[in-house]
Amino acid sequence: MQMTDDHSLVDKILAGDQQAFRWLIKRYETLIGHVVGRIIKGDEEREEVCQDVFLKIHDKLSTFRKEAKLSTWMVTIAYRMSLNYLEKNKMETVSLSAIGDLPMEQAQLSPLEQEDLKNTLEVAILKLPLSYRVVITLFHLEENTYEEVCAITGMALGTVKSNLFRGRKLLKEIVEKNKEISSYE
Repeated sequence: MQMTDDHSLVDKILAGDQQAFRWLIKRYETLIGHVVGRIIKGDEEREEVCQDVFLKIHDKLSTFRKEAKLSTWMVTIAYRMSLNYLEKNKMETVSLSAIGDLPMEQAQLSPLEQEDLKNTLEVAILKLPLSYRVVITLFHLEENTYEEVCAITGMALGTVKSNLFRGRKLLKEIVEKNKEISSYE
């Protein structure tokens, strides 16, 4: 079971096993990179924030309560540090680089139609307010549960559900508006 493996890994790291921490980084670098990359635009800035996130994880690992999922705890740190970095540096937010991971019925679409849909969604998601973009990313693309999204963002369950509902509605409106515009071109 992954949770047991994660808990054993935490125990090894807390016992001073540096190899275990390198393994933790390797195991979760993609997940942390996706979360940070959804919020921070520049490659160098993303890399810097990801490094800072893993340093913070290492420093705070002794505070990890094992009744939670390690990945959720780590994503929470990444999310909050990304928002703090964004606020501190007043940077622009970025598109969802892994928009191709969006679960959809792509088997019925040609490769050209899939690419067009991916681009349309990417542009539409960029137009969403940050709070909507974040919950849509965490819930749909990262496939977190409502409770995990609440834990990561610090939002109440009602706020998460409301932001998901409003974000989906706005996303649909943006996509439909883009379709209308492209049909006139």
